Amino acid sequence: MAPNLAHSLHMYAHDLMKTGNVDEAIAQMKQTDGIERNLYKTEGYPSMYDWHHIHNISLLALCYQYQGRISEAEALVKERYETERPINRAQTFYNKMGYPALLIKQNRDAEALPMAIQLTTAQTPGEQAIGHCLVGMIQLKQGQLDPARQSLKASMSALKEAKKHDKSNRLSSWLEPHPKFLSALIALSDPAERDKGLIEIRKFQATARAQYGPDPWAEALFQLETIVQVAWQLNLFDLAEASTKLLAEHDPAYPGTHFALARLAAQKGDAATAQREQQLARQGWSKADAPFLTQNFDRK
Repeated sequence: MAPNLAHSLHMYAHDLMKTGNVDEAIAQMKQTDGIERNLYKTEGYPSMYDWHHIHNISLLALCYQYQGRISEAEALVKERYETERPINRAQTFYNKMGYPALLIKQNRDAEALPMAIQLTTAQTPGEQAIGHCLVGMIQLKQGQLDPARQSLKASMSALKEAKKHDKSNRLSSWLEPHPKFLSALIALSDPAERDKGLIEIRKFQATARAQYGPDPWAEALFQLETIVQVAWQLNLFDLAEASTKLLAEHDPAYPGTHFALARLAAQKGDAATAQREQQLARQGWSKADAPFLTQNFDRK
């Protein structure tokens, strides 16, 4: 492998992410980042003109999130959010969505909401689609089903507009999973639509499990984890059990997988397995931020 070629290091990290060797993936992407930032300095051009910079720090942020290192992840997604996209403006949503999505995942909805609302009136339909979807996720978490449905409708409308200008269909493939995920969660959360929600959730899980690219694979991991959490919140034990097993199939090494397996074992009265899996989760999150550990392990 070429140790000074940033892209070769980054591509190696792609595979490391999915083999459980996240420490080495982080090392490779940090080295990539260092090479690229030095290049911008010596060559005298801004990082916003290098598409690969945003891609690399996005994956690095996902790896930090994987390990519960939220403050480090946040610094990178904030940089991504604040970086202008002078070319391929239609893909600006890729820069913008990571920061509010991370905040929502960490239950920092009050910080995420203004960003999400701002995206709903952004220049490109892709940003608008993501913005409405993020607003809908926050509304759903607060039990506001009807407002969440309106946000979903607005997101789908913006997605339709984005598709008009998407001749390659690449943009649509990036955007479509987000409103589909929101739609499934809304239906699942409504007792009157639960059967429909279960069907949609299972379809979404099948699609998520089929992701293989580094960005969608990692995003699918956190979405599968969210489904497990929502299933428990709704007291849907069968769904929680099945979804935990799917999460384990997607990534058995993820600390969040061990955390989910611990909860499932505890629910079944298997104290030994619950204790073992929780210990594995703690080991996997050994570098995690204190607030993250408090949020996960100190719940009453």
